[in-house]
Amino acid sequence: NDGSTIINNTGGLITATNLFAIDVNGAAATISNAGTILGFVDLTAFADSTTNTGLFDARLTSDFGAGVDVFTNSGTVRTAVNSGASENVVFANLETFNNTGVITMIDGQAGDTFTLSGNYNGSGSASLGVDATSTLADNLIVVGNASGTTAVNVNLLGTGFVDPNGILVVDNGTSTPSAFVLVSINNSPLLVYSLVQRGSDSFLPPA
Repeated sequence: NDGSTIINNTGGLITATNLFAIDVNGAAATISNAGTILGFVDLTAFADSTTNTGLFDARLTSDFGAGVDVFTNSGTVRTAVNSGASENVVFANLETFNNTGVITMIDGQAGDTFTLSGNYNGSGSASLGVDATSTLADNLIVVGNASGTTAVNVNLLGTGFVDPNGILVVDNGTSTPSAFVLVSINNSPLLVYSLVQRGSDSFLPPA
């Protein structure tokens, strides 16, 4: 596609057998997704804009190119679906990710990662879902600055006991205070957990 507006309406699906869902060249791209995008994208050297109100089923590495690119999510960005493998999804060359919706890595296995190359801002109903075991959690990695407030929901696997020193959940370059706050955790009948910020990062230890 040569620099244009791409609209995927409710019920629509954009994908490919190799998961290369969208390739845009030329002028800046404006993507509006109310349906499902499955895979990864490669955008332009200009200021691309992506608005997701549906499901972005992200796989592998999406390259947003040069320019000041913005991804606005009020739907769901899902970056893990395989409980038999650790999945690593990257949004590269993306300057800003604004989230009022859901980011989830919950797939029944801890150790998945979702890397955002730029800044992250959570507001409104923003939430992050991760799997965790006693020693390992899925990680959101924000290379830039994390700000606002995002509710964290933890799917605790196994015994429900976590390393008393805590396990890393969010790895930020820099962060405002309390950018990520624990809202729910399952399978923890004997212990109470909290999400604590150490430096710029967020850890899950028993309270």
